[in-house]
Amino acid sequence: MYSQKDNREGPGPKSVLLILILAILTVAISLYSTLLVSSRIVNLPTTTTTAVIALETFIAQTETSTPSSPLTSTPSITNLQIIEKSYTIVRGDTFDKISESLFGATKYANAIQKSNCIDTIQRDQEIRIKYYIIQNGDDIFEIADRLNINYQRLRFINTDQSEFVIYPGQYLILPVSNICS
Repeated sequence: MYSQKDNREGPGPKSVLLILILAILTVAISLYSTLLVSSRIVNLPTTTTTAVIALETFIAQTETSTPSSPLTSTPSITNLQIIEKSYTIVRGDTFDKISESLFGATKYANAIQKSNCIDTIQRDQEIRIKYYIIQNGDDIFEIADRLNINYQRLRFINTDQSEFVIYPGQYLILPVSNICS
């Protein structure tokens, strides 16, 4: 009788290490993709958001030491051009009329009101309007961070909806008053 020894020994240590590295990369890429989506969708669960922030910190540290990181895919905001204007209220003005005259649409009226922390306007009153025009590839969290503005406040000023999605060409109204009653 001929007996053949079973040569199945299982995966070696190098194979196990390679599988582990691939699994970690898969999770990292999926979390980083979630980060890209979370900049457009606010209502993600806190645990996902926390994991994404931790991953973003890890990637930022990794990018400085290894510039050819495969996870680098979003452009970074280097130079934010903030536009600031003063507007003097005239008789008959409303926030809708101010928004229409400055931005060509009334949809920014509430944002102008919230950014100045005022409920009513009076003739000869001067209000300030600060805004940024969203560029392709902008990330709302990065904009808030670069401008040292609380993201939730920026979101509160710019929307009355539960979702906060930004588009290139859209005006992002910035707070001009730090004190709101």
